[in-house]
Amino acid sequence: MNSWAQELEDALQKERGVLNELSDLAERERDVIVSGDVARMDLCLNDEMPLLMQLDYLEERRRAILSKAGMTGNTLSEAADMAGEGEREVFLELLCSMRGITARLKRVNDLNGRLVRSRLELYDMMRGGHDRGVYYGAYGMTEEKSPIRSLIDQKI
Repeated sequence: MNSWAQELEDALQKERGVLNELSDLAERERDVIVSGDVARMDLCLNDEMPLLMQLDYLEERRRAILSKAGMTGNTLSEAADMAGEGEREVFLELLCSMRGITARLKRVNDLNGRLVRSRLELYDMMRGGHDRGVYYGAYGMTEEKSPIRSLIDQKI
């Protein structure tokens, strides 16, 4: 295996490991969001920051390896095509695996974002900051909205 190919494989293996850790952490964050445990969410965020920094470092390392090999600006697929046949298969397997992990991470993060927005909307509604929509009076749509009251400050 070429020295650049071995270095790149090592970097990609580590990057895949960090992506897996981030994906697992995002799954745990979902459970924390659902439970509303702010202290545990803070711990998750504290765990996430070093992983993101490590991922950034590994990406820079990957770019430096490709640059050193004379492949500045090449994608990983293009680098795989320039490697030997055995190396090519390893790179393509890593690339496919990393794409799957990032797709899973995106799905979980999107769900987590929707859960957070939903929880914030609920809190906003409970404290009385929600919009009740368009209102109609005797002469059609009114300019003023009805007074906003807290959900817990309603007449029964």
